[in-house]
Amino acid sequence: NGNLSSAFLISKYALPLLRKGNEPAMVHVSSTLGLRATEGYGPYSVSKAGMLGLVRMLAQENAPWLRVNSVAPSAVDTEFLTGGTGRAQRAIHLDVAEYGRQIPLGRIATPADVVGPILFLLSPAAGYISGQTLAVNGGLF
Repeated sequence: NGNLSSAFLISKYALPLLRKGNEPAMVHVSSTLGLRATEGYGPYSVSKAGMLGLVRMLAQENAPWLRVNSVAPSAVDTEFLTGGTGRAQRAIHLDVAEYGRQIPLGRIATPADVVGPILFLLSPAAGYISGQTLAVNGGLF
């Protein structure tokens, strides 16, 4: 409900508002786990993969007036990742430094690493990109 259903509902209610815009675009945030199955993350991976299908359908069904894309980041170093923002009872036990060493760029993503690609996909510079997913994972795969 927190991933796929919310993406569907946000899209459903945003579409009429976006129709009023000039060169509208939409970007959903999926996950690297939606692109690559990882043991122990089944329901999460499936919901994020479903978002990628939703993005492709929204892009096709609403072209040419709307572009729809997604970004699929790897883990991002936020309070949410480490159990903050009301999530303490289900904190992910992730050694951020160890995880960062597994990334070819040598570190875990920051929020700014994800914001830049989102802004690009929303901008006129991405005017011929639709139905795509941009993996933002530091070269992880």
